[in-house]
Amino acid sequence: MIKTRGGDRSNDQHGDGECNKRNGQPRIEPSQPSDESLDEADVDGSRDDPQRAERIGEYEREILRQLGEMERAECRGQEPPKVTNPQKAKAIKKRGEEPLREALYRISGVDLTGIDAIGVETVQVVLSEYGPDLSKFPTEDQFVSHVTLAPHKPMSGGKAVKKKKRGSASTRVAAALRMAALSLRHSQTALGAYYRQISRRIGGDVAVFATARKLATLIYRLLRWGQPYVDEGAAVVEKRYQEARIQRLGATAKDLGFQLTAI
Repeated sequence: MIKTRGGDRSNDQHGDGECNKRNGQPRIEPSQPSDESLDEADVDGSRDDPQRAERIGEYEREILRQLGEMERAECRGQEPPKVTNPQKAKAIKKRGEEPLREALYRISGVDLTGIDAIGVETVQVVLSEYGPDLSKFPTEDQFVSHVTLAPHKPMSGGKAVKKKKRGSASTRVAAALRMAALSLRHSQTALGAYYRQISRRIGGDVAVFATARKLATLIYRLLRWGQPYVDEGAAVVEKRYQEARIQRLGATAKDLGFQLTAI
C-alpha cells in the first residue's frame, strides 16, 4: 500500500509543470508480494539460497512497481543524468541499484546521487521520510533543524534542560546523512576537503556532524529550488582555506606590530 501524508497519491496531482515541480509527500509502505513474511533468517545467507534470493527479488520488484505508480507524469520514461563520479557509478551498477535510482529520479525530478557521498539508499531514506516536496520548510535552516543537524542546546531560566526526544523520521535521515558524511573523510572532493578541515581544527565527531549538515542543505537546495551540486574539487577548497588562513595570520601580526613575510 502506498500512502501520502495528505491522502492517496494519484498522477493527476502532479500538474502540468516542469519535471522539477514536486507535489505531495509520499511515504512508501510496500505490500507483501507473497503470503510468507521475510524473517531475519531470510536475510542472512539469502544470496547462497536460490529460494531466498528469489523471495528477496520479489520484494525488490514489488517496491519498484509501487515506486512506478508514484512517478511524476512529466518524468515518466525519462532517464536520470549519468553519474559523473566513475567509482560511484561502478558501485551502483555492482549493487544492482540503477533501477531504483531511476525510479527515485522519476519521483523527485532531480538526481540526488549527483551529490558526493549521497548514494541510492540515502536518497531512498530521504524521499521515503520527507517526500520530494520540501515547501513546508520555507528555509534550509528550518529543514536542517528538523533533521536534527542544527546545533541546539535547550535552555530554561538560563540553565540547560533535558532535550526532548525527536521524531523517528528525522533521526533516520540524520543517521543516513552522518554515515554519508563519514565516507568523505578520504574523498578528494570539495566536501571531502571540508570534512578534513573541520576534523583538523575541531575533531572528527564535529566534522561528521557539520558535513552531514552541509549535505542536508545541498539536498534541500536541489529538491526545493533545483539548484545543482557542482564539485569544485579538493584542491580549490584547500587553496581557499590556506589563503584565508594567511590573511588571518597577517591581520594578527599587524595588530602586534609585526609584518608577515613569505619565506
